[in-house]
Amino acid sequence: MDKPLATTHANRIEASVQMLRTYLDIPELAPLTAALEGLQHAPENPDSLARVKAAFGELTILQGAALTYAPYLLEILSDGAFDPS
Repeated sequence: MDKPLATTHANRIEASVQMLRTYLDIPELAPLTAALEGLQHAPENPDSLARVKAAFGELTILQGAALTYAPYLLEILSDGAFDPS
């Protein structure tokens, strides 16, 4: 099971969702944006993080595009490797 993020920035998640919807408004991204919104509202819930990881994994070739417009995803998916604490 994934551990919850030490620090989740709701405003950065919201910005990521907005960027994805603005620049990549395609049906294939709906599960990822929904999962990100779930994480935004429940960052302490490990299942929220697991849903983001699963939705991102299902994007296959679209992963690069998602990371381009939502770079905060890299921090979320890295299991806190970039957390300064």
